[in-house]
Amino acid sequence: MNQNTFVVKLINFKETIFKWYEKREKIIRPLFKGILAFAVLYMTFQMFPYHPVAHLYVILAALSLLSAFLPFPLLYYLASGVILYNLWEVSFDIFAAFAIFLVVCAVGYFRIDGDYSYLAAIVPVLFYCNAGLAFPAVLAVAIGAQALFPTAVGVIVYFFSLSIKDASLVLGGTDASGVGIGLQQVAKFLSSNKLFLVMILSVCATIVITSLLRKAFYERAWLVAGTIGNTAMACLVLVGCMYCDIEVTVWLVIVEAVAGLILCLVVEFFRGIGDVSRAEKTVFEDEEYIYYVKAVPKLKVSQPEPNVKNMNESLYEEDQTIEVPEEPSEAEEPESSDSSEKDADKTETEPEDPASSDEAELSEEQIERS
Repeated sequence: MNQNTFVVKLINFKETIFKWYEKREKIIRPLFKGILAFAVLYMTFQMFPYHPVAHLYVILAALSLLSAFLPFPLLYYLASGVILYNLWEVSFDIFAAFAIFLVVCAVGYFRIDGDYSYLAAIVPVLFYCNAGLAFPAVLAVAIGAQALFPTAVGVIVYFFSLSIKDASLVLGGTDASGVGIGLQQVAKFLSSNKLFLVMILSVCATIVITSLLRKAFYERAWLVAGTIGNTAMACLVLVGCMYCDIEVTVWLVIVEAVAGLILCLVVEFFRGIGDVSRAEKTVFEDEEYIYYVKAVPKLKVSQPEPNVKNMNESLYEEDQTIEVPEEPSEAEEPESSDSSEKDADKTETEPEDPASSDEAELSEEQIERS
């Protein structure tokens, strides 16, 4: 098959999907948001199963329906409420500490840039399902460096859920009047857990590397960014686990890296591969210079000019429409004077009419006779 024919078929396939989605967007978008919210909240209850809830599915369905028709960042606050609801049954100090952590995150970052706060609720679920390493590079390609903070918060929440299990076992065998015991166990678990340090460093480094390479000034930066990002993530995790003497399933890490690369290609395909209306970057050089060229199509740059009418100019135009008598200019004055002088010369040089002279003599004779 010809390569151009294959590219044309891919573009037509993408346009068909876009048109199909545009026609059904009002149905697909809320449905997708509701299903995702239900899955995230249900898995959050599975991660923190410390307070049984009667009619759990009915409550989750109501919350998912609420999230389907409200802004999607609300999912972060719903998941936070579920976690705090379960932590209340474990220990008050753990509940208070985690509530302070959530408030600091919400006020310090999500209140300012909260468009991607829902990642802090989705990432722990992905790690709980053993698919967390497949998405850091994808988030960097799709969102950019803005995904760094919510993803890091999600990793912390996941390992916090693991630490709560150990703390709940310790609290179950000690006196309930001991204040701070549960929080001490959580802090001890997080500080001594080497896998937590390896994972959070690897995820943050992957997002930074991929987002920087994605914006680099060379051709096909998206492909290089996805490949290097997922490769770097797999290498960082494996080397970190080997250095810290942590048991890790090597083939699972490699599979997640390959899945992340495929997802990056899918995201880039729907974002602009084969799209002739997007900006392209290229670099070439000659004997003296290196040229960095960014080609932006006119269809993307051209925008309708705003029709702005200046009231002062309109009033000035109305004043100009009033007729004003024209005054003779300086160039025209000498011409008029010259013409008058010429007329005078003509009167002086014109010969007298003989008929008029005869009439004058006859009139004199009549006067003498009278």
